[in-house]
Amino acid sequence: MKRLGMDIGTSTIKVAVLEDQVIKYKNIRKHYGKVLPVLKEMLEEACAPKERMAMCVTGSNAQAVLGAEDEIPYLGYIPAVAGGRKHHRDRKPGSPFYHKP
Repeated sequence: MKRLGMDIGTSTIKVAVLEDQVIKYKNIRKHYGKVLPVLKEMLEEACAPKERMAMCVTGSNAQAVLGAEDEIPYLGYIPAVAGGRKHHRDRKPGSPFYHKP
């Protein structure tokens, strides 16, 4: 299954798509206050229309963009970093996420 992660910040948007733990798409762009048009453009590049995938969003502008959409999980910055660090630490040599300590 594909997974989509978005970090919608005050000045940039970061989007990544993983499939079977392999990065298929990653990009970062400045939005200059035009969050929705830049996010739409990035999502059009990252995924096919109506493609189903797991998704999570973080970032200082994420909740403003999502509004009251309850079906898209929002993860605060500190839990996102802590979870990512744990996932990163648990990776084995040879994994695309492995980094020597």
